[in-house]
Amino acid sequence: MIVCAGNVMTFLAPSTRPAVLAGFARHLAPEGRVVTGFGADRGYEFAQLRADAAEQGLAVDLLLSTWDLRPFTEHSDFLVAVFSLAPADR
Repeated sequence: MIVCAGNVMTFLAPSTRPAVLAGFARHLAPEGRVVTGFGADRGYEFAQLRADAAEQGLAVDLLLSTWDLRPFTEHSDFLVAVFSLAPADR
């Protein structure tokens, strides 16, 4: 498991975010998971994270709106995303 908590993804330079996600995918065990979370309005749209992750071979397993496991909705102001390797990349 790779855990990237504390808004870390939003502190990265935008141009480096895909490379960081690619690094996660390279280091992830076939059945492993990547968990990351950050707040809205921090310069990294939730949809962009999902798109960047997909481009790097990571598939969404679960989206939550808090670390205490509340469901993610279109109105959520925080995202906790759980990714695994996309089936073709396992």
